[in-house]
Amino acid sequence: MERRAVSLLVGRKSYNLITSMEDEKLKDVYDLLREVVASTDSAMTQDERLFITCMTLANELTSVMTRLGGILSGSSNYEDAEGDRKETDKTSMR
Repeated sequence: MERRAVSLLVGRKSYNLITSMEDEKLKDVYDLLREVVASTDSAMTQDERLFITCMTLANELTSVMTRLGGILSGSSNYEDAEGDRKETDKTSMR
């Protein structure tokens, strides 16, 4: 797919970027990003909100990787990872 310029509003700021991501994939990624940013405290600065968003998404990604590893290895890691995922992370800025 051809690269194109897009502008995305995240929190309080628009970000311009060049992407070759397909429209539907970009929409899915952007929707997830907006959902996670919206769950952060709006009183935080833009940088704090973006950092918490990155930490939240990284936490989810590592949980998925652990669960997939457990599935692929057939071990009990899957049940352990599933239990860990269900615990709500309360990461915040100081």
